[in-house]
Formats: sequence, C-alpha cells, structure tokens
Amino acid sequence: MKNLIKTTVSTAALALFATTSFADGMSEGGGARYVWTEGAFAGEYRLTLLADGQIKWEGLEGAEKGKSATENGFYSTDIAEGVYLLSWLERAGYTVNVILNTEAKTINGIVSNEEEHYPLKGELLEFSTGN
Repeated sequence: MKNLIKTTVSTAALALFATTSFADGMSEGGGARYVWTEGAFAGEYRLTLLADGQIKWEGLEGAEKGKSATENGFYSTDIAEGVYLLSWLERAGYTVNVILNTEAKTINGIVSNEEEHYPLKGELLEFSTGN
C-alpha cells in the first residue's frame, strides 16, 4: 500500500511539473542559443520552449552536434532583472538547470543524474522570453 501511495504521489508531482510554467519566467515561444565553453558538453546549442509545456534542445556544434530531443515539462522563473532560471527533466535521466543572464550574456548550468554531476559555463548568444 505504501508503494502504491508513493507511486501515485510521485506521478501526480511529475504531471504537475510537466504542465506548469510561470508567467514571470520564460514561456512558449521563448528560447536561447548559447555556447558551453567550459564543461563536459562543450559546444553550441539551441533551446526552444514549445506549446504544451515542452522544451526542445538541439546540438548545433561540438559535443552533441546533430543531436536533439523534445522533453516534457520545464520550469522557469526570474531570479533578478534580466536573469532567468530554466529547469527540465530529460527522458535520458538527466536533470538540467541553467541560469541565463541577459545583461552579462552568460549561461551557467548543472546537468546531473543519480551518479553524475556536470557543472557548465558559457556564453549566451541569443535570448527570448517568449509570449
């Protein structure tokens, strides 16, 4: 019975996360193009926030050139003027958290799972908050 309750609560929390975005952060139509200059995933990427709370990432150059995935659910909020937190869960088992600073034109992130932890730093090339 405890496992059934735990599974039900976990599923409900994931469903809420997967469909929740907040007006004070990035939203549908928003996105970014950036380069990780330090860390395990060096290269250029594009993020696009899609309808229904989905996020798409694409590797444009470097470590993951030609790779892409559309993930269900993201969370975004403002941290300060021109500074945004963006977070999502990948089907591959990674949690991605990035901070985009539009004033300094920087991006900092952490990609992690149960066994690995990758800190990242880079340059923000393009940015849009969306609708």
